[in-house]
Amino acid sequence: DLAIDESDGRLYVTTTGLTGFDAHGVYFFGAQGGAPTASVDSFTDVDSTSATVHATINPNGPPFLRYHFEYSTDGIKWTATPQAPLGIQATPQAVSQQIDPPGAGLRPNTLYHVRAVAKKGLGEPLASPALTFKTLPEAPIAETTGAPVRSATTAQLSGRVSPRGSATSYFFEYGDQGPCGPNPCASTGQANAGSGDAMQLVSEEVTGLQP
Repeated sequence: DLAIDESDGRLYVTTTGLTGFDAHGVYFFGAQGGAPTASVDSFTDVDSTSATVHATINPNGPPFLRYHFEYSTDGIKWTATPQAPLGIQATPQAVSQQIDPPGAGLRPNTLYHVRAVAKKGLGEPLASPALTFKTLPEAPIAETTGAPVRSATTAQLSGRVSPRGSATSYFFEYGDQGPCGPNPCASTGQANAGSGDAMQLVSEEVTGLQP
């Protein structure tokens, strides 16, 4: 007869009526290691919608260990990454995985809790203490809409700015020798656009222009 202990994955065999065993009884196969350990160590390549998490996991021997990461915005409701195989090593192993949900990815400018989850054989999964990181804000949007109000020596430069949730300032650049960047340009002083999400109209008046 065969039986599996679901707590540690051991396979047990009763030898009654079987050959190849020295005596009748119950045998189990495979030396078992200790409980696994796991810790989240750091995060790299953090942007507004994704990050790479680095962790250390020690399978502490057999049975075979698999792991995944879980992330949460409140530390209560968790979302799991795809499971990955590790093995039966008896020493700590460095692992990493990108957290980049399909579709829109992570939320920009948001604090996330991340934990590593290790599971050996049919045993219960072990979750590490959580570590946190914050995604970067989305880049603001800026558009130039023109200079509808102007005279021979003055102009009102107009545009639209969306801070997209982070503190943002803006200024205008202008010149008479072609696009700014490859050509010299003057600029207005910086003005505050706030930190909201809405697109807002902005304008600055420049004077002393050449007729």
